[in-house]
Amino acid sequence: MAVGGITNGGASGAGGTQSAGAGGESGGSGGAAGSAGGALPGGCEELGTPGKNGRQCDPGKEGNGTFDQMQPPSQYPPEAQGNPEGMLSGGKSLQSKVYGYGFNYRVYKPVAYQAGKPAALMVFQDGGNYTGNFRAPRVFDSLIKEGSVPVVISVYVDPAGNRSVEYDTRSDKYGRMLTTELIPELAKDFDLVDDPNGWAIAGHSSGGSCAFNVGWQFPDNFRKIMTHSGSFVGLQNPGDDDYIDLVKTTMPLMPIRVTLLSGTNDLAAPTWFNANNNMAASLMTAGYHYRYEKSTTDAGATLAVAGLQAAALRGEVNQLRLAP
Repeated sequence: MAVGGITNGGASGAGGTQSAGAGGESGGSGGAAGSAGGALPGGCEELGTPGKNGRQCDPGKEGNGTFDQMQPPSQYPPEAQGNPEGMLSGGKSLQSKVYGYGFNYRVYKPVAYQAGKPAALMVFQDGGNYTGNFRAPRVFDSLIKEGSVPVVISVYVDPAGNRSVEYDTRSDKYGRMLTTELIPELAKDFDLVDDPNGWAIAGHSSGGSCAFNVGWQFPDNFRKIMTHSGSFVGLQNPGDDDYIDLVKTTMPLMPIRVTLLSGTNDLAAPTWFNANNNMAASLMTAGYHYRYEKSTTDAGATLAVAGLQAAALRGEVNQLRLAP
């Protein structure tokens, strides 16, 4: 899944050599949940409240860098085929005091979830697209079953008021809504790790830049970030485009791990594509763990092509190495 800390830095350009860097806490593939006793393996750490923590082991630099994303042979990859096996809730409503109005969301509980065994968490903006067009619940089923990711409770939040104001404004407001209002509601129904390496956040377009904003503002909660064609293009003031420079100038490095996706036929071509190229370059320069998949095929309009999105969701979720 997509959220996690960092030990080594990013990688250089398209499929090129990778460089070590700073990068805060270690990210990692999911190990055994909780503190089972005994010494941790080298390069591993456990964070969070005892009984709700996760174990993260340094994944090194494998998978870091910039890569070409090939057009898939079919609309949906194998992981997205079929119907979800778990339970996708009906629409739920959160009355937000932070915003003064309500947000609608849905929650996916995979069949592998067991009460009393804390699960990882992943939050998606523009939730309806991820439950529908991108078939994220079904992708989670496949990845959990094959052991690529731990058991994950995924949450799909829809914009409520002015989508661009909510998503494209560089502030802590949206993150406060998630961390102080929505996620405490989830915790009433699900056992969740509170290890920040086990919480991921994702979105497309403005929802993608929103995901980055939340991870940047709340690294003690969300350390793994996935953006699909993030709108790092200054749609609000202050806007999420500022992060292109902030990631290069903010020290010490944030303990985040980032994956990005964009394409040549994206919105207002080549504006969104160039902004994502610049964001990836900034992450590389600063020394972050990052993975950037860019499409230059005829289907490069990654926002509109569900197959590309679903394929990217699978690859990026693995790369981000969600706890526990």
